[in-house]
Parts: sequence; C-alpha cells; structure tokens
Amino acid sequence: MLGTIFGARKARLDRDRDQHHLASMLISIAAGRDEVSRADLDAFVAAKGWSGADWSVRRSHAAKLAGTAVSGELYDKVIQLARDIG
Repeated sequence: MLGTIFGARKARLDRDRDQHHLASMLISIAAGRDEVSRADLDAFVAAKGWSGADWSVRRSHAAKLAGTAVSGELYDKVIQLARDIG
C-alpha cells in the first residue's frame, strides 16, 4: 500500500508543470545563467506556499527531473543547490 501511495505521488509530480519549472530553475541557477536568479527561485517557492514536507518532496523530485535533462558536473551542481536551498 505504501508503494502505491509513493508511486501515485511521483506520477502526480511528474505531470505537475510547477515541478518542471522548478527543475529548469535549478538547472539555470546551477549553470550560472542570467535568466533566473536565486531570488527568483525563492519568490517562486514562497508564492506556492508549500508546506515544509511538501517542499522537501518537491525539491528532491525537481532535482531528479533535472537529472533527465543534464548530467555530469552540472547535475552535481543541481543536487548541491537543491541541498543548499533546503
């Protein structure tokens, strides 16, 4: 039963546009691009009003989503950024 709950949550997050936006923000910041800043990320998260537990799950999931788009050193930076913003 627990596996079903976590599987359903993952499927829901996989379809969530906010998750994909969050992942792209993590990638952009980690890559040092100018299109988005840490302040933009903080504002996005604050506007969503996610609870602490929800934010923790979303942050981890977004980092995993980012791993489908980037690899190597950039993915390592994304993971570190996700940990730092915790």
